[in-house]
Amino acid sequence: MTGTERTKRRVLVVGAGERVRADVLPVLALLSDRYELAGVRARSARTVESGGATVTVESLDELSAATVAGCDLVYVAVRKEAVPAVLGRLAAFDLSHADLLIETPVLLFKHLSHLRRIGSFRAAWAAEDTSALPWLDTLRAASALVGEPREVLLDRSAWRYHGLAMMKTLLRSERVTSARRRDAPATQARIDLRFAGGARGRLLEPRDYAVGHFVLSGSAGALTDSPRVARELGLRLLEPIARDGACAGFRLGAFTTELDQVERELLGPLEPGATVTSMMQAAKRVGLYRHFVALHAGRGAYPLIEALDDMAIDYLLEKLGRYVATPLTSLRTRPGRALLAAAMRFAARQGPVRE
Repeated sequence: MTGTERTKRRVLVVGAGERVRADVLPVLALLSDRYELAGVRARSARTVESGGATVTVESLDELSAATVAGCDLVYVAVRKEAVPAVLGRLAAFDLSHADLLIETPVLLFKHLSHLRRIGSFRAAWAAEDTSALPWLDTLRAASALVGEPREVLLDRSAWRYHGLAMMKTLLRSERVTSARRRDAPATQARIDLRFAGGARGRLLEPRDYAVGHFVLSGSAGALTDSPRVARELGLRLLEPIARDGACAGFRLGAFTTELDQVERELLGPLEPGATVTSMMQAAKRVGLYRHFVALHAGRGAYPLIEALDDMAIDYLLEKLGRYVATPLTSLRTRPGRALLAAAMRFAARQGPVRE
């Protein structure tokens, strides 16, 4: 057995929807030197097409202990309403040797009592691709041009809890202190957020990558990925680097970062006039690829608690229109987690959760 074979991790994929077919399986195929597919499971057995290949999907109900025992990683990408049932099925096995990578929002607010089942895994992470976008490398390399991040505008360039995760990443601030959502008929919805340390964020919906853009402002300057906004406001422009009809990397002023060959393949052809935001769907696939690379290297992916925090804030904004971080409303705080743990212990005493 070679060293490469010894370091391969076996991954069990749960789900067979578009996300799995279009993103997960193709990315794993490109990482065949690091990952080995232990199977694809879903509610019913069938075959699906992915990347020009036919993939056999087996029933999750027929999953065996022997199969789970041979897995290092379980990837869950199913309908939001189906997550509790999937976690319940997986909880029937010993998972202490395996990590979990689960799609956001991880759990719906009404399903938080099922969080206890995630504790059966060795470690758990969220597949929040916006936290690992390839052009974030360029921003880090050119950080002196922006200085301390103070404000970010996501204008039709992100959606709900994904937008919160993207703001946290761009502002380098994990804690939202308050937020307000304003909805108006026939106009954009607007969400304004304040972060610990004083940074601010604004998210304008609906998401439309074809016309959307973002602006990041800091103590030393501001940047955007929109050529029009850059011209009108005199901002620095973050732009893709074109080479042989593909995106080879990204440029911000004199700073550039390069993509590896696999990432270039995942981004696909670079369309004329493409911007960072218009490339977002393909860039998120690169983010997923980077999550898998990081997990294999032992670095993890997007923290589960942050994904749950994003979900809870998004839910409260939708229901109440406002959010204020308190020990009882933030899942990131110790009292908040203690309250949640108490709720989960109470639920556990009631017996098995009915799916």
